[in-house]
Amino acid sequence: MRKTILVAGILSVVIIVLIPFAIDWLIIGNGIPSNISNSDWVSFLGSYIGAIVGATVSVIAIVVTV
Repeated sequence: MRKTILVAGILSVVIIVLIPFAIDWLIIGNGIPSNISNSDWVSFLGSYIGAIVGATVSVIAIVVTV
């Protein structure tokens, strides 16, 4: 049980660190023409990822509490 929690924690930290690099590489650093500016895409993805992280943390807190 402890090993699973440790692996999940390490994986979460790695994902959180890699997300900004992925956004930079996929959206800001590419040359694909789009009708939406890069700042709009980054704003959208920031909100989307924040909602996913917030929901995940809420579910984990509920599971730990129960």
